[in-house]
Amino acid sequence: ISASGSLSANGGGSNYFASNVGIGTFTPDYDLDVEGTGAQSIRIHSTDNDATVIIASDTDEGKDSQILFTSATTNRGSIVYDHHTTAATQKMLFKVGDDAVTAVTILGDGKVGVGYAGLGLAPDELLTVYGDGEPRIHITNNQEDDGGIKLSDANAVVSQHFEILFNSDTTDLRIKSDAVDNIMYFEDTGNVGIGTAAPRSILELKTSARTTAFDDANPATWGDLTIWNPADADEAAVGIRMFVDSSSSSSV
Repeated sequence: ISASGSLSANGGGSNYFASNVGIGTFTPDYDLDVEGTGAQSIRIHSTDNDATVIIASDTDEGKDSQILFTSATTNRGSIVYDHHTTAATQKMLFKVGDDAVTAVTILGDGKVGVGYAGLGLAPDELLTVYGDGEPRIHITNNQEDDGGIKLSDANAVVSQHFEILFNSDTTDLRIKSDAVDNIMYFEDTGNVGIGTAAPRSILELKTSARTTAFDDANPATWGDLTIWNPADADEAAVGIRMFVDSSSSSSV
């Protein structure tokens, strides 16, 4: 069948093509081959419901389902679903670098590995990051404000949090909870504050005002810094050692 203008098949039943179908090419290499100059696109459009693309492999779950990204006929990247009869060990792979580097692995149980597949291992936590040299996770805030990591109680996600925050304005780092804003504060100068966001020395501790009378038998009324004797024995000493210079051994 050939036509110089539009060609349509208006039958109400299924239409069958015995071989490859080409759009824009007389020599299709695939079941459906769309080719031409300029940008090319395929549209699936529903005017009143969902639109779905289904990629189905063999029913024995021993084959892959893939989306390939190529330049001409050379694979440059892909999204691969590795089927398996056990749902938890199925995985989706995101491959880049001429399709040679598995950048992200998502297991069937929801665990995610970044840069981890090169070891031949599976991610063992919700998020596992692996890289040669010094692997890092980079969190950048485009506002001069806090950015960081928040840990929440699943049973109280509104009220129970613990956060590690970096402020891109002050370039300081702090650890906070819902109850205490500055549990520990790290200035970019190296000063560390506990209970204060403005440490004036290498280490500064600040406590809230006492609400109970002093009682020497009750350390809770006066003890702000406690050093335990781990051996709980008279001869196992503890203390604080202070140096004037590197050769000094003065201590208290």
